[in-house]
Amino acid sequence: METDHIIYVAGHKNPDTDSVASAIAYAYLLRQTGMNAFAVVSGQVNQETEYVLECFGIASPAVVDQADGKQFILVDHSSYTQAIDGMEKAEVIGIIDHHAIGDVQVNDPNAVLYAPVGATATLVFRMYQKYNTAITKDMAGMMLAGLLSDTRNMKRNVTEEDLRAYNALLEIAETEDINAFYQHMSEAIASYGNLSDREIFYSDFKKYETDGKTFCISDVNAFGEDKVKELADRMYSVMVSEFENMETDMAFVILNNKTDTTGENGMYMLAYGNKATELLDSIFHNYDGERYFVFQKNFSRKTTVVPAIQKALKEDRI
Repeated sequence: METDHIIYVAGHKNPDTDSVASAIAYAYLLRQTGMNAFAVVSGQVNQETEYVLECFGIASPAVVDQADGKQFILVDHSSYTQAIDGMEKAEVIGIIDHHAIGDVQVNDPNAVLYAPVGATATLVFRMYQKYNTAITKDMAGMMLAGLLSDTRNMKRNVTEEDLRAYNALLEIAETEDINAFYQHMSEAIASYGNLSDREIFYSDFKKYETDGKTFCISDVNAFGEDKVKELADRMYSVMVSEFENMETDMAFVILNNKTDTTGENGMYMLAYGNKATELLDSIFHNYDGERYFVFQKNFSRKTTVVPAIQKALKEDRI
């Protein structure tokens, strides 16, 4: 199918590696079918994504900060709260996502793909198979990086489909030492370069709505428990100062210890807002009585934290 108008393929606001990689790889696939498709992002990509793009010689996608009047395919999200501004006035013609179904509507149900896999990149890989399209080394590398990023090096939320995609992409990408590659990704995302504390806070920030209540979660990373605790204090200050600007009922921060690739080093969480601490304590019971929720292992925002908060809100625990 030939088309002259531009179709933008976009991930969510504050794009992470899976979001950017999936947009790039899917836009490339669409171009092979004759569509004038291009990956875009809502803002600057993070340090991990910059590292991956450099590894595979791919330029960072152009920034589009207003969707009004344009045509989009969304990847790695399906909610207006996470989409580029103005998406309500855009034409969304497709969605590929591995999260819960959001509120963005698409006229053609055949243009929507949801599945509970570890990464959206796995679903993009499925589409390459569906259209019997050859995967280039750079596109394989991008999808592989998205899969590694969202599954913490294939240690979290991995399905059989993720594993099949991983094995196939690993062979095509010809990555010699996958653990070293992931370690470099982890070091990059935890470095944050010259970002301010506010920029770190918003670097992986998502907003949700459940039963008329809104909450947001910032997901940040550090190496070593001391640095996690130090960053927690800095993120708490940002959360308090930015709370009114977030226009939300509750705000949370997840702080991952990225010392190694096993996910065994624990994590911290913070809460702020109308009974946010009480709500989180009713779920996890890990509150230290002062500021921190402390856990022995890292766990997922997508599959653990968000569903637990949504369930608690629906049960009106506070």
